[in-house]
Parts: sequence; structure tokens; C-alpha cells
Amino acid sequence: MNQSGNSTYSGQLSGAGSVTKSGDGTLTLNKPGGFDVTSLIIDQGTVALDGAYILAERVGVTVNSTQDHTGTLSLLNGDQRITNLSGAGNVALGSNRLTVLGDSSFTGHVSGTGVLDIRQGSFQVNDSLTSTDPNSIFNVGSQPNAGGPASNPSVTVNSNSTLAFPRVDLQPGSTLVVQNSAAVQSGNINLDSASLLEVTGGGNVNTGNGGALTMTGSAARLLVHGGANVQTGTLDVTGTSSNRLDIVGNLQTGTLNIHTSASNRADAAVLHLGDVTQGLAGTVSASGTTVSGGLVSGVGRINGSVTMGQNSWLAPGNSPGQITVGNLVLQTGSTTEMQVAPHPAGARVAGSDYDQVVVNGNMSITGNAVLQLQPYNGGTVAAGEAIQLFAVQPGKVSGQFGSVQNSGLGNVVYSLGSGSVVGLGAGGYGGFLASVARTENQNRILSDLMVSDAGGVQQFYGGKLVERLAAAYAVGADTGAVFARFSLEVYASLMDQVKTSLLYSVPGIADDLQRTPVGLSASYFSRELKTGSQSGQASYDVRASGVRLGYGDIAAGDIAWRGNLMLEHGKVDGDYFNSSGDGYSGSVQLAKPLASVSGLYLTGRLGYGEQRNDVTRQTNDGPAHVKGLGSRAWLAGVGLAHVGKAGSLRLQSAVEVVGYSAEVDGFSESNSQSVADALSVKRQSQSGGALVLSVGLSGAATEQLELSLGGQLVSYQKRGYDVTASLNTENTPFTVHAKGLSTTQFNLNAGALYRISPVDSLGASVQGFNDGGYQANVTYNHSF
Repeated sequence: MNQSGNSTYSGQLSGAGSVTKSGDGTLTLNKPGGFDVTSLIIDQGTVALDGAYILAERVGVTVNSTQDHTGTLSLLNGDQRITNLSGAGNVALGSNRLTVLGDSSFTGHVSGTGVLDIRQGSFQVNDSLTSTDPNSIFNVGSQPNAGGPASNPSVTVNSNSTLAFPRVDLQPGSTLVVQNSAAVQSGNINLDSASLLEVTGGGNVNTGNGGALTMTGSAARLLVHGGANVQTGTLDVTGTSSNRLDIVGNLQTGTLNIHTSASNRADAAVLHLGDVTQGLAGTVSASGTTVSGGLVSGVGRINGSVTMGQNSWLAPGNSPGQITVGNLVLQTGSTTEMQVAPHPAGARVAGSDYDQVVVNGNMSITGNAVLQLQPYNGGTVAAGEAIQLFAVQPGKVSGQFGSVQNSGLGNVVYSLGSGSVVGLGAGGYGGFLASVARTENQNRILSDLMVSDAGGVQQFYGGKLVERLAAAYAVGADTGAVFARFSLEVYASLMDQVKTSLLYSVPGIADDLQRTPVGLSASYFSRELKTGSQSGQASYDVRASGVRLGYGDIAAGDIAWRGNLMLEHGKVDGDYFNSSGDGYSGSVQLAKPLASVSGLYLTGRLGYGEQRNDVTRQTNDGPAHVKGLGSRAWLAGVGLAHVGKAGSLRLQSAVEVVGYSAEVDGFSESNSQSVADALSVKRQSQSGGALVLSVGLSGAATEQLELSLGGQLVSYQKRGYDVTASLNTENTPFTVHAKGLSTTQFNLNAGALYRISPVDSLGASVQGFNDGGYQANVTYNHSF
């Protein structure tokens, strides 16, 4: 039919032949079932169908296009069903549905808001099949209530071809295959039950940033082969059971949401990465991936945050394997399954000998999330062995599992801080604890750091502490040294330092009462106090040296007073610890005679001092440092002093009740070698009282030389300090009790005073303490 004008035909065309339309005119057919021939070929112009089912189902339609002429099939009004569709011309759907029932190959242009429905057989796209109308649909398979026969049709977009439709629907049982170098461009792609969207190597599917790919029903599948790419704004997997995403190539989406009604692992939707048989790892790039009613498995990478919610399972590999994620959130109802294979001849390799999840960002464990430890082919964890199941940077883990369940790896604990399962050997946790925690503080540390034992496996924070203890325990090494390099007891030394500096830095005012109390003094002193060897406790020496300036006078006629200013350099040396710094203190002392008893005085004093220290603590992995650590103390005392004579000898005695308050600033260590071994120590403070008793005897050996002997007893109300810290990288605190210096400190002293002139003298004294410490003083006095 060579037709240059427009015409309408309402009659019947039938037979076994074909009708070829040429010419620029439009032929309109309007009789339902009136066109019943084998094939309709449109080389030029338009065949318009005005009514439903004008073409018989057996008709095959070819719409051709050449450089000079283009044919068009136009559906003016009503749906049509045909056997096949081929060619490269135009199909104008209007708002109607064109159903293709058999094998076809069409690469033309489709317009209108209707549906191109591929119902049966194989449909081939060669070159380009496009529709620009935003409401048109490319439908594959039997849509519910659409009528007509149903089977399992497949559409193949062949190499170097493009299928571009605003919407693509894959109905139950249908398949869309995108070949190498082929592309599907669609704003929305929908997969229903048992449908398959397969993208082979080099293929590309793109819905655009605002588009969506949706999987519903059950057993729908997205298969992205190695080298293939799928890009979509959102990917939503819903439905009832067994929907599956196999990502061997690359999937890029704004968000990936897997939310199905599956409540057991067998029915869960699956996101599987990679192909172990080919050694390929899959990649998903999404700002957020959320999973409920789903399983994540395989090998590969999920860039962005992954949230495992209710009825979700995380199981790396095809036993075993490695998955890398950005952030990981394990919520209530999630189960993480980690498998360990038998130990190989050499070192274990993550992803081959055991499952591993690499977390590049933060890992958060909340609620009743479950960790299941499973053997693969009989794998176990040896005593002292640590296997890192979660490779997370220090400081990036929070929370703990609701339970950790062990189904055959041997006796183990789980270290949250390092993400490792740690083998304990035949003795189990009870034997391990009894062997390594031999002191009160060691027990306290492990007790504080164990955050749960639900499920039968103990969970610990504390960085690599449990790993190191288990490794030492397994070979009979010194676990005490591991604790000593972890614990913070020795930081109590800074409390002792600032307290004793204020208490021992100045002599009692009774020393002035036996001589002229008005004058100046300047002293150099050196002091060392020792804790001595303390079973189960850190030992340390507190040292100080410095100068003291004093001025004494009489006020209100009979009140002797003295003001003191002291500058000192202090050091502490202890187990794996040393500090060095400078400090100062000032004090005022008073003595008022009591008229009722000759030589009896009411005494009092007030003092304040500060220290600044630079600290180095040796950890289990490198030195930790603190710069400019501040401490301070306040002291107030009231007492009685008596100064008397017995012949040429002078006897002085004093009793004083002292109240004090001391504190050390909170701080965080730095450790450039291992940030996970640095501590964040809370502020220390203590207030209490002490009783100070002293007695002294002095007398002239010559006209210029005076000798003295004496003793002093200091008894503190409190001994020791509770010190609390956590690792810089964790929020789980632990507390230890440090005994510190002895509660009762006794010293004997001896001194000499040489009078240079009637107003000038030079004195020296030395005190020896019951703990082996000492204090030595050299003093110049000038009296007015």
C-alpha cells in the first residue's frame, strides 16, 4: 500500500500474507479484529489504530526506519496485542498498552504515556530502544490483571545497544539481560517476584540520581557480574522472602534499603558480594545501607554506613571471607556470624582462614545484637591466639553485644577494643582468671573491663590487655608485668608528692620559739620518700629539692609568726613511670603563748602548694606522655607546742592536728606508638586529716655550736587513693586502689647550728624516715 494521503479503513483484512505500508500518508484502522494477516510492515508513514485490539494477536509488526523514511505504529485509542515487534521505526503508544507475545527484536523509538509490554518469548534490543515520555513504561512479563497469556519472557539489550525508558517493570518470572557495553537508562526499575535483572561484564544500568530500583515479592534477583555497573538513586528491597542481590561488579546508590518481612535466615533477602570461585570482590557504594529481614554475605566492600537491624544476618564470605564497610551499626535483632577455619601451616590470613569485617569508620553495637562464633571445617582458636574478626581503628568501637555465642572454637573471650576473639586453652576463663589476676587491683581491672558474659563468652574492653595476658599466660610468661604496664596505680604518686611537699617543706614553728623568732632564713633542702616494696602494689620514690625563704616576727605583742615561700624541683620514679617538674608553696605559721602554763603555745598554720609535672609511663606498646600535669594541696593545722629547759638542754614538743585537701588534674596521655595504650585519667582528689607529734632535744656543745636530736610521727587518717581511668580510645572506666606512702610516717632527725656572729648562724639537719627515705636541710639564719 503506497499511500501519500490519509485514509480510514473500517473493513476486514485477513489471510496468510503480509501488508506493507509505504508513502507519507496515515492509514487509520478502526475495526476490532479487522486486521488479521501474518505481518504488518510499515516502511513509511503511519498506521494508526483507533480502537482496542484492532490487530489480531497473530500479527507480527515491523516498523522500519531508513535514512530517508521512517515508519510509525500509532495506538490512538485502546490496547493492542501482537505476536512480535521488530524494526527501528517509531511506536506511538498514546496512553495505551502494546503487548508483544513472542520473540522480537526492536530498536526504534517509543513515545506516549502507555506501556510496551513484552509478555512472552525473547525480545532483543539492538542499537537503541528509547522513550522520552516521562509516563511511558517498558513492561516485561505478565502484569496482574493485564489479560493475555503469561510465561517467562526475557529481554536482552545486546552489546552496544541502549534501552531507555522512564520506567521498566519486570513482572513475575521475567528477565532483563544487559550485555557487555550495553546500557539501560530508566528513572525507575521495578523487579517483581522471581524476576531477574542481569548485568553482564561491561554492561551498565543507570536510573539517575533521582531514580529508584525496587525489588518486591519474593525471589527477585539483581545479578551484577564482574566489570558491570549499576547506578541508582535508591535501591529498595521489600517483599516476603528470598529476594537476592548478587554484586560481583559495582553497585552505586544513594541508599540501599533491605526491609523484608522475613523472620528467619532461610527466607531473608540476600546481599551477596563477589564471586569466590573467580576471586572477584563486589563493591557497593551507598551513603547508607540498612538491613532488616536480610542477610549480607560474600567478599567485597560496602562503602558508606551499614546498619544491621531486626532479623538481619551479617556473614562474611563463602566461608570464610572478608567484607569491608565504612561505618557499621549492629542493632537489636541482628546476628553476626564469624567463622574460623583450621590453623594453616603458616600465619592465619583474614578472609581465607577466618571471617573478618573491616570497618573503616565507626562500629556501634547496640541492644541485643548477637555475635555467633562458628568453626569452619573444625577450626579452633589456640591458647594465647588472638584472631581479629573486626578490624577497627582504636577508639572507633562503642557498645557491646547482647550475647556472644561460641559453637565450637574452644575456650575463648572476646576483646571489644581490638575486635579479636582470644583463645584461653583448656582451663577456660576460670583457669585464666585464677592464674593472671593475683592481686586485688588485677581482679578489679578485669572485673571493670568485662562488660558482659551473656551467651557464655566474656566481652572485654581495655584495648589489647586480654590478648596480651592470654599470650603471656599460654607460655608461662609474667602476666604481672603486662598489668603493671597497663595499670595507673603509680599516678597516685602525684598525690603523695603534693601532700608531702606542703607538710615537710618547713620546720615546725617551735624551732623558732627557743631562739629569737624575729629574722630571715634561707634553706636548701633535699628529700626522698619511699613506698617500699608493696605486695601487689606499684612502688615508687618521691624526690624533691629546692630552696625555702622565711621571715619571722612578733605581732600583737606576743604572737610569733613566720611566713615561708618554697620553690622546688620534684621527681617521681616508679614501676614503668617517672615524672619531673617544678612547684611552689607558701605557708604562714603562728604561735601564741598560753599564760596558764609557762612555755606552752597555741600553734596554727595555713599552707598552699602547686606542682607541674611532665610524666612518662611505659606502656605495653611504647611510652605514654603527659605535659604540664597540675596538682595542688591545701593544708590547715592547729596544735600545742611546749618549749622548756632542763639545765643547759632545751626540750621542745608539739602536737598538731592537720586537715588537708589535695588534687591532681584529670588528663589524657599521648602515645605516638600506640594510641590504644594511652590512658585518660580522671581527676584525683582526697581530703582528710593527720596527727603530727614531734619532740626535740637541743643544747650547746660549745659557745658557737649547738646540737639537736628529735623525732616526728605523722599519722594520716586515710591511706591510699582510688584512681579511675579508661583508655583514650574507650569509654569503659576501671578503678584501682593505690596504697601510696605509709599511713604512719616516722622520722628521726639530727642537726647542728653554728653561730657565725651574734645575729648570723648556719644550720644543717638530716631526717631519716622509717621507709628508708630522708630529708636534709642547710639553713642560713639572720636575726634582728
